Amino acid sequence: MTFLTEKKIDFFSPSPDVSLRYCHWTRKNHPTKATVLIIPGRTEYIEKYHEVAFDLMSRDYDSVILEMRNHGLSTRPLRNTQKHYVDSFDDMVRDVDRFIDSDVIKARKRPLLLLAHSMGGHVALRYLAEKKQPPIKAAIFSAPMVGINWGKLPHWLISAFTVLGGMAPFKYMYAPSQGDYGPSNRSERTQRLLTHDRHRFEDEWKHIDKNPNLALGGITLGWLRAAVQSIQKLKSAGYVERIHTPLFIAQGQLDRVVDNAAMADLAARISTARFSVIEGAAHEILCETNDIRLNFWHQVDDFLKQSL
Repeated sequence: MTFLTEKKIDFFSPSPDVSLRYCHWTRKNHPTKATVLIIPGRTEYIEKYHEVAFDLMSRDYDSVILEMRNHGLSTRPLRNTQKHYVDSFDDMVRDVDRFIDSDVIKARKRPLLLLAHSMGGHVALRYLAEKKQPPIKAAIFSAPMVGINWGKLPHWLISAFTVLGGMAPFKYMYAPSQGDYGPSNRSERTQRLLTHDRHRFEDEWKHIDKNPNLALGGITLGWLRAAVQSIQKLKSAGYVERIHTPLFIAQGQLDRVVDNAAMADLAARISTARFSVIEGAAHEILCETNDIRLNFWHQVDDFLKQSL
C-alpha cells in the first residue's frame, strides 16, 4: 500500500531543563479515526518506529512518537551521553502526563490511544494507574517491563546493586557487564534476544550510522535502582487495579528480556486487560518476522474493534 504522508518533528519541554523530541505522522489529506501516542522502549528513538507508524496509517490512525528523556535526541543528563541514567521513573511518568495534557496532543482533536513497548509500557502502565480519568480510549502494550529477567543473578546481588544505585558516585556508573554502544549491540546474540528478523534488526544500525547521537549504551546502577523501585510500585496491592482503560497486553512467547511470569500476573489483576502470548516472538514483537507481526496486528485490530 502506498499513500502520501505528512511528518513533523519538534520538541516539547515538560520542565525547564528537559527537552523531548516527538514526531507526528499522518496520512496527507486523509481522515483518521484516532491518534496513537507511541511510547518506545529502552534505547529506542523515533526513526525506529517508521514501520509501526506506517502500520497505523494503513489502519487510518495517525501517530505521535515521543522519545523519552535520555533517548534519541531528547535531553540526556550525564556528560557521557551513552550512559542510561534516571533518578526516578516518576520523572518519565510525569513527562508522559504533561505531554498528553499539552496542546501537542489536544490539537489533534481525535480520540487518543496508547501503544507502548517494554520500558515505555512500564511508564504507560504507571501513568494509567496514577492518572484520574486519563483521556485514553484504549492502550496496546508490547512486552511491557513489568519485571526484569535477571537470568541467573541471585537476588542478594541485585539488592546490593540497588543499594549502590542510590549512592554517589556509584549511581552514575555502568552496571556490571554494561557499557557504551558498540559491536555487542549488533551481535547475533543480541539479535536472538530481541527478534528473529535479521533485516529489521539491521535497520537500526543504519539509523545510528547516519546519526550516532541516536545510540544509547547500557544501564547505570542509578537506572537499575530506579527500575527496581518502580517495579515494586506496579506490584503493590491495589495499584494497577485502579486501571479501567481497555488494555491489550502482548507477551513474546520466547522473551528473555522481561519477566513474563510477572507480566501475566499483572494482566490478571486488571479487569479490563486482554492478555495474549504471541507465539514464536522474542522481546521486540513490533520488529519481529512478518508472520509474527501479522498475528500481533490481527489481534490488535480485533481488540480495537471491540474496545472503541
